[in-house]
Amino acid sequence: MDATKFVSAIVFFLAVILWGAFGLALLLRQGDLDDVWSWFRGQAFLLQAIEFVIFLPWALALWIWTTDWALWIRLILLAGLAWASLYLLFPWRGN
Repeated sequence: MDATKFVSAIVFFLAVILWGAFGLALLLRQGDLDDVWSWFRGQAFLLQAIEFVIFLPWALALWIWTTDWALWIRLILLAGLAWASLYLLFPWRGN
């Protein structure tokens, strides 16, 4: 396994862990997601921008979750976002 595949695999597994944590929070502690979003929005704009770029799918997921949209719409969007981000980060897919 070359170095690029190795780093890609690590990033993929970190993404799986982050999505798993998001899913657990969604099932067990939904209020914590609101708290994380409030904490994120309370930071300096430059720090928000850097974190948003680094954690783009999860920042979008937090934003989607805190909207007033119908629950089924939010769940479909979250599932699609999780699938798309994991698909794009999957290191063993064909090019």
